[in-house]
Amino acid sequence: MIKTIRIAFVICLFTTFANSQELTIKKVESKLVTHQGVEFSGKLIEENTDLHMFPKWKNNAIIYTDGNRYMITNINLNVSTNNIETKMRDGKLFVYQASMIDSVKINNRDFKRLGRTFYEVLVDKKDNMFLKKFVSKQLGDLNNRLGTTISRSKKLLKYEYLIKSKDDYTKIELNKKSIYSLFEGKEDDLKRFVNEKNLSFKKEKDLIKILNFMFDKLS
Repeated sequence: MIKTIRIAFVICLFTTFANSQELTIKKVESKLVTHQGVEFSGKLIEENTDLHMFPKWKNNAIIYTDGNRYMITNINLNVSTNNIETKMRDGKLFVYQASMIDSVKINNRDFKRLGRTFYEVLVDKKDNMFLKKFVSKQLGDLNNRLGTTISRSKKLLKYEYLIKSKDDYTKIELNKKSIYSLFEGKEDDLKRFVNEKNLSFKKEKDLIKILNFMFDKLS
């Protein structure tokens, strides 16, 4: 069953897509609860300076949980804490309990919870996955030779690439050596495909094509 949930910045309403029945929020404390019984466990926090994945809160998203799908219009991934959050009408943030969410699609990008971490899933083929992990890095103050601060510290969005094979995680770099090390014994297949398609190991979009092809060779 698909349910559409719109948590608006101003009026905070839930709406079912199928029959346009409006669901109103009953309360938001340790749970976000509607009068019709849709509940999300989590907590309310004050807005802060954490780094978020998307610059705006108005994002089209689908939360997958317990076999249900809920469409939400204002959601974001907190990169600093690796939590999924919704901005409420009073500016506060509702932090979803991570264990309640299997995965979430935000603006057609898939994020899956594996263990305690949400990763963007770039390729998913049976026992093999190509993952992107987002992290927040603190850049300190920049001072000149006289000790005067010329640039204040700020948070930067960084990311890491990983391969998940069954229960094993391997961090990789976007270069030829790193990718070749994953496919010992199949180097000829890899080289032929990359050359035929004129692909680069340094480009994410090309690496998605490469790993889609090579994961099929492993199955």
